Amino acid sequence: MGCFDCGGEPETKKHIKLVLLGTAQSGKSTFFKQLRVINNKPFSEKERISMTSVVRENLLEACYSILKALHTLNIPLASQENEEIASQIMTLHKDSSQNLSEILTTETAQYGNMGAKISKIWKDPGMRQALLKRYEFSINDSADYFLDHCERICKPDFIATQEDIIKARTKTVGITEVEFESEGCMWKFTDVGGQRAERRKWVHAFVDTTAVIFITSLNDFDMMLEEDKNTNRMHESMLLFREVCDLECFKEIPIIILFNKDDLFREKIQQSDLRVAFSDYSGGHQYETARDFIVNKFKSLNTRNNLMYCHVTTATNTNNISMVFNDVKNILLQRDLQDLNII
Repeated sequence: MGCFDCGGEPETKKHIKLVLLGTAQSGKSTFFKQLRVINNKPFSEKERISMTSVVRENLLEACYSILKALHTLNIPLASQENEEIASQIMTLHKDSSQNLSEILTTETAQYGNMGAKISKIWKDPGMRQALLKRYEFSINDSADYFLDHCERICKPDFIATQEDIIKARTKTVGITEVEFESEGCMWKFTDVGGQRAERRKWVHAFVDTTAVIFITSLNDFDMMLEEDKNTNRMHESMLLFREVCDLECFKEIPIIILFNKDDLFREKIQQSDLRVAFSDYSGGHQYETARDFIVNKFKSLNTRNNLMYCHVTTATNTNNISMVFNDVKNILLQRDLQDLNII
């Protein structure tokens, strides 16, 4: 597949701009990071070093979230030693005045050898039992990944790997862009913050947009916004999608919607009731029935009949996102051919 012009002049590279939109924690930034990997723009050593503290913070937050949930779920730890480790971790999380990377790699009386301590408490049956109930409390989607790698992450010479960076949760502030060449075209992807406070900046990113990629999390149907505990995340995503569909500047361009975190949704729907978000749902805990119900809810919001394509994705899966990116390229090529009256 290639991009082309229709004149007699030598071929020039076509510039394609895609804007990633969606609410906070939908997986936009993970998708954005995967695009770099897929298109041979790996993270530099400088970027990997700069992400080291973020990865360590993700590890600490994962451990803290489970320990906090133990109390709520009334699940005990197996030993007094683990109770003492838990107390240290809770104190460490509370003390945000210190540099976390320094604390985790410095041998002190209170925080010495934290990697081994976190590893020990992570093996406690109570921790594993709490994680099985992860849908009853707020926790990073990749918490178990970071806990499984805790000793490596806490080593003094640790530098974040590509997989660490992809798994790490970071809040997008402002506008981030990546540009690369693929199939003879120059592709620019623009990622903007999904929090409500960040959305006012979106309008500046819409100029010369070729297509919109809207990302929503299937897993969000029973969760509330961090910035507004009274608003259901999926309802917020649907409201935002309706606004995107109604924008005049997007009237003539394709909207590609990714229903993300399918892996987590498959697990959650076995335990949680979709009627928490949609009282008109009657399909029980059947994965495909529930998934299709959500997809159709979003489709119904496209009242202006914008050109719309749907994909179910898991943004942490590189192979899955690679296939989605190939589909996006094919969608835009088909549109090129239609515009040229070739098909």
